Amino acid sequence: MKVSVAMTTYNGEKYLRRQLDSLLLQQRPIDELVVCDDCSADGTWDLLQEYRSSHPAFPMFLHRNPENLGYRKNFRQALELCSGDIFFFCDQDDIWNPEKIRDMCSVLEEKPEIQVLASSFTLIDSNDAPIAVRKIRGWSNNNLYSAEVAEGALVRIPLEKLVFHNLCQGCAQAFREPLRRQFLDHFTENMHHDWQLNVLAASQGGLWFLNRPLFRYRIHAENTLGLTGNTALTDKWDFLYRSIETREGLAVLEQIRAIAPEAAASDAGVIRRGHFLENNLKNLREKRTFALLLQLADPLYSELRQGWRARAADLVYTMRR
Repeated sequence: MKVSVAMTTYNGEKYLRRQLDSLLLQQRPIDELVVCDDCSADGTWDLLQEYRSSHPAFPMFLHRNPENLGYRKNFRQALELCSGDIFFFCDQDDIWNPEKIRDMCSVLEEKPEIQVLASSFTLIDSNDAPIAVRKIRGWSNNNLYSAEVAEGALVRIPLEKLVFHNLCQGCAQAFREPLRRQFLDHFTENMHHDWQLNVLAASQGGLWFLNRPLFRYRIHAENTLGLTGNTALTDKWDFLYRSIETREGLAVLEQIRAIAPEAAASDAGVIRRGHFLENNLKNLREKRTFALLLQLADPLYSELRQGWRARAADLVYTMRR
C-alpha cells in the first residue's frame, strides 16, 4: 500500500520542523508527503524548501498557493494532489509518534471493512510538555467521543454519534482511496473537512476508532483550529450562548442530510437526535421550564452537554424572566 500524507501550512514556522522530523522518523516510511502552503508570510516556505534540500531521499512534494484558500480548501487541494492508497491528514504543529503510520496501516490491512480509522492522542503545550485532561465520565478520546471505550480497543462508530460532536481531528484519521474520491466529490465548505470524512464513512458503516494515543496534539495561541473553541458571546444567560451546541447540532444534521441523505433518513439514532435538538431549541427559546426538566432526564442531554453544570444552567436559564 502506498501511503500519502496531505499536510497544509500557514505561518507555521515555529513548530513545523518538529512535525517534519516526526514524519521523517516514522517506523513505516511515508511514500509521499504533499505539502500545500497557503501564502505564509513568515519563514514557513523557506523552511520547507530547506528541509526538502537537506533530506533528498524524503519524498516531499511542495506546492505554494498563488492566493490564500483558507484551511478547508487547502486541505482538499493537498488531498487531491496525493496519489496513494492510504491517506493521512497532517497539521503543521503536532508531533507524530514513530509507530503512528505503522499501527494504523496494520489495522487497515487486517480489516478491509474500515474506511476511516481514527486514533486517540495526547495533548501538549507550546513547549512540548504534556497537558493533563480531566476525563469526563462516560466519554473517551480526551472527551471528544460520548461513549466509554476501553484503552487499546478498536470500535465501530455509528453515524448517530456524529450529530452532536465530531469524533476526532483530521490529523487522527487514516482512510482509503475510495473514500478520498467520495470526499473530493462531495466536498463542502459548510462543514469541517474531518467531520465530512467521518460522516461519509459512518454512513456506510466504515468509521472506526482505535483508542490508542498515536500522536501529540499541540494546543497554543496560534492554533488555526483547536480543542479549546471560543465564542464572542460572554453572557452565559443569553439565549444564543445557552443554545450554541443545539444550534450547531442542527447545522451539522443539515449537512449530514446533504452528504448522506439515505442514511440520515433511515438511521433511527440520527432521527431521534434531530427531534431532540428541535425540542431543546424550542424549550430554551420559549423558556419552557417543565418541558426542559423532562428533557434533562433523556440520556441524550448528557451527550449534547458535557458536565452537569451546563445542563443545570440550562434549567436555571428557563426560570429567569
